[in-house]
Amino acid sequence: MDFTSFTDAFTDTPEQAELRAVLRDFLSVHATSARVRQAMASPAGYDEAAWKRLTGELGLTALAVPEEHGGMGATLAEVAVAVEEIGRVLLPVPYLSTAVTAALLAEAGAREFLPGLADGTKTGALALGDGVTMSGDGRVTGTVWHVMDGPRADVFLVRAGDGLEGAGLGGDALVAVRAADATVMPAPTLDQTRPQATVEFDDAPALRVSPEGDGGILASRAEELTRTMLAAESAAGAVQCLTMTVEYLKTRVQFGHPIGEF
Repeated sequence: MDFTSFTDAFTDTPEQAELRAVLRDFLSVHATSARVRQAMASPAGYDEAAWKRLTGELGLTALAVPEEHGGMGATLAEVAVAVEEIGRVLLPVPYLSTAVTAALLAEAGAREFLPGLADGTKTGALALGDGVTMSGDGRVTGTVWHVMDGPRADVFLVRAGDGLEGAGLGGDALVAVRAADATVMPAPTLDQTRPQATVEFDDAPALRVSPEGDGGILASRAEELTRTMLAAESAAGAVQCLTMTVEYLKTRVQFGHPIGEF
């Protein structure tokens, strides 16, 4: 079995296969082990040079953004292909968070932050914890821990309780908050390829993304989409681990035989 193609054997269209091949070629050069370790130790916490090329030359953050907003008009399936390939090599870039943020804003028709997210000049992060509430004048207060790619994000998508659940009118709202209006504190992590942050909001102005009275549907979708993309990333990483293990078993010799023979 060709384990490197295990995840794409069931899903790739010809266009997705081409995207995967282009990305795999690019990452084989720009996401070597040495480059990944260098990016982990950098002040930014991610590979800024690779990020500019992924978003500029390849346009990855624009995949699921409509063409009228500077995007490519593709689907979340293409985003998943990119997430898998980047996750396969553990390249430290804020792709998953930014692409999901852009896709959700585009789906909701919230245009304010889309151009910068689509061209990669701005990055997004998802603060989907339960500790944020929204006041009647559209301001949010609370704290969210373990926000992926939070330290360098420009905009946060935040799940905020609007206090209307008991009246049957609301549920959690999904809102966008500029990082400049939040307190962002980098958090130590074991996985140095993915920076995290604790983000505090103190009466911060917010742009409502979900429709009034949607019952928390878009906020739930944000969490489901994030989990789905993380699962795709994790599966690709697991396949890569298996591939590397099989290759090692074929080449490592002990007692005069490849250890795979044992």
